[in-house]
Amino acid sequence: MSSYQGPATVLLGKEEFTATADLELSVEKSHFIGGKPYDTLIRWDGTLDAAPHIDWISAPLAREATLRMPDGREGKFVATAGVHGSGHVEICGIGPAPFDE
Repeated sequence: MSSYQGPATVLLGKEEFTATADLELSVEKSHFIGGKPYDTLIRWDGTLDAAPHIDWISAPLAREATLRMPDGREGKFVATAGVHGSGHVEICGIGPAPFDE
């Protein structure tokens, strides 16, 4: 699966929040040598919608949060953009995507 849309749990320190995730896995190939990809980059990112009181950007624990999928898999992420009080945030994953098969 290269994308996920649905429920997820966000862990910020000892707090857990329910969110709706819209995530995508991207594969970027920088160049080819002899017809083969070289320097392949796999990344995941997307958006989360949750309670508007969550401070995604300036809270110390928001700098590296955990996203838990319904099947229990987890992945670390950082918030990259958002407006405090909106409940909507853009994220960038750290490490393996928790939704890729």
